[in-house]
Amino acid sequence: MAELGKAVLKAKRYDKILISDYIDKYDRINKEQFCAMTFHLNDEYKVIVYKGTDDTLVGWEEDLNMIVSFPIQAQVSAHKYLESVTNKYQNALYDIAGHSKGGNLAMYAGIYASNNIKILIHKIYNFDGPGFESDDIDVVLYSDVKNKISTILPCNSVIGMIFNQLGIVKAVKSSVKPVFQHDGFTWEID
Repeated sequence: MAELGKAVLKAKRYDKILISDYIDKYDRINKEQFCAMTFHLNDEYKVIVYKGTDDTLVGWEEDLNMIVSFPIQAQVSAHKYLESVTNKYQNALYDIAGHSKGGNLAMYAGIYASNNIKILIHKIYNFDGPGFESDDIDVVLYSDVKNKISTILPCNSVIGMIFNQLGIVKAVKSSVKPVFQHDGFTWEID
């Protein structure tokens, strides 16, 4: 995630963007892998980005915990992160985004945000992240943001088809075989 931030800052198109509130934590005891940062496009518009699963054992253990536990620790951290950042920068609109588990975290944080924060959320982007078990999500809280959630999946998604998807679901073509389509850099967006 830090590498992406550095690459973005090197591109002239994005050279005015400030990145703040970076957090990257691993908790072996509680089986949590969590990473997030905030991109300040300007004073009035910010994008909170959640990282998906990395290649650590803790990250994969937490993914497996999604099958039997709700919420998982990273979802709780995503919610706290959203609350913290929006309280810190109160006069802004927010997009929330993430790839893979990060997309699930973005949706969770948006759904469980307080009402005064939900009105600050412009869009929630889930890029090939797993959905939720139907019984886990509070449908009343979900209804407040369902039109703000945009889930984007490759045509032959595997990860994004785990559990039930929320919001508006769109498909994109990928230049590789199905098992490798989780890599967003293979998506054909032009």
